[in-house]
Amino acid sequence: MNFGIRYLTEYRYDHPVTDNLNALRVRPATTATQRVDDFHVRVDPEARLQRHLDYFGTEVIEFGVATPHDHLTIDVRARVVTAEPPAVPSAPWEALGAPAYRAAGGEFLLDGTNEPVGLDEDGRSAGVLEELVAAARGDTPLATVQALCDLIPDRFTYRQGATYVGSSAVLALAGPMGAAGAILALANVEPERCVAAFAGDARAQFELADRHLDARRGGVAALKALLAADRGTPEGLRQ
Repeated sequence: MNFGIRYLTEYRYDHPVTDNLNALRVRPATTATQRVDDFHVRVDPEARLQRHLDYFGTEVIEFGVATPHDHLTIDVRARVVTAEPPAVPSAPWEALGAPAYRAAGGEFLLDGTNEPVGLDEDGRSAGVLEELVAAARGDTPLATVQALCDLIPDRFTYRQGATYVGSSAVLALAGPMGAAGAILALANVEPERCVAAFAGDARAQFELADRHLDARRGGVAALKALLAADRGTPEGLRQ
């Protein structure tokens, strides 16, 4: 199939801003069943684009606008051709222990003795992960992945403008599951531990729980208050 894709983001600022730094991950992947025939990025104000591949093979496009500006437009267009993928083999669970599988996907596996903890509003274990595993577990890995795909639309809600999953526990699962990145507001305050949680460190996820709940209840204002407290600066400067 042939697809024409356009991604357009526009920002308008109340006052001129400077040193506006950005990183885009918007180029469609090239795989065995998909190719990119055309791809263009246009930014206004104009800026020099720098490109590199991240750890997961995703193209990262970075640019900065140093001069004062009151708007920013990012206009991305692509033409993509896809082919029907081959049938996915349904191997048994025992196949996951084979050396070839470990070599190909081992880094995405969570240590079964160090699973992330699901927390309720009061910070208590809520058995979220256990319940999700029980609901998704199938007779084979393929059946489990298919069940999980059905569960996601049922358990998560999309609200126009932003998607919030309601739990930072998802961050601990994002990296091991192969996600190219994850957006977490708390990373503005706790970048090191958020990176560790993304890499699958359940202890880092647990240590983030209290601050995550504070940010969840107070929103952006709470994040600014946490950052001000950490840096010893007056909170009013960050409101």
